Amino acid sequence: MWILRRLWASLAVIFHRPALPTLTSHLPSVPLGMYLVQPDNSNDPHHYVERYESMLLDIMRAPPEYADAAILIGKAAQALRARGDDVFAEGLVVFALSRMVPDPGGTIAFARLRMRLGDLPTRKSLIATLLRLEEQGIVNFDGDKRDELPNASRFMRLDDVRIRLRIMP
Repeated sequence: MWILRRLWASLAVIFHRPALPTLTSHLPSVPLGMYLVQPDNSNDPHHYVERYESMLLDIMRAPPEYADAAILIGKAAQALRARGDDVFAEGLVVFALSRMVPDPGGTIAFARLRMRLGDLPTRKSLIATLLRLEEQGIVNFDGDKRDELPNASRFMRLDDVRIRLRIMP
């Protein structure tokens, strides 16, 4: 008899437990009025929110290996952000370079990197970040060898600047 009461109590707990929170309750809320602005204005903050919302949906659709990679990237991004804006910007640039296919000479055009990254989310300068990475020996620049200036002036002719990632992250 006590076995039946215990079984009944267990079943009552199973079928009457509170609902688990949904996945969306752990995500940022979708801003109201997102679609009340013109979608062509890329400077509008809602443009970026839409891009991030698309990214979340793309992660759900991604093959398992890319969904798992997204988890790792998210954790790495949090760890880099915790170390400051400069470290985060450097990590972002190194990651972007490591995921780009270099030309036959093993370099990546600065213009191509800038197109891939757009603005750095920390409002840090891409050029300043690359110069810090060069000082650390992580990247070096190929291009017009007559211009060996140790500052941002070497980026004046962007078509000539080629970046070589020296280490693999």
